[in-house]
Amino acid sequence: MKVIPINQFEFNVKDEVLDGLMNIEELSCSCREFDINKILCAHAIVAAQHRSIDMYSLCSDFYKTDYWRMAYAESIYPVP
Repeated sequence: MKVIPINQFEFNVKDEVLDGLMNIEELSCSCREFDINKILCAHAIVAAQHRSIDMYSLCSDFYKTDYWRMAYAESIYPVP
């Protein structure tokens, strides 16, 4: 993939199938995969690597271990 910086936060990421306009500040991509799933698409990964940003920091908290721990911190009672 080829990364073409537009400004500090936006990148045009060209691949052979679907080009992506990636915005790291708004956490969005024109391919919509990043917007819908809240997990990095290929365009976001390449753009983060281009700017030396930890790609895991861009993922939604829903995918982080601490969030899952909090979700199951309370008692879970069996259903009869």
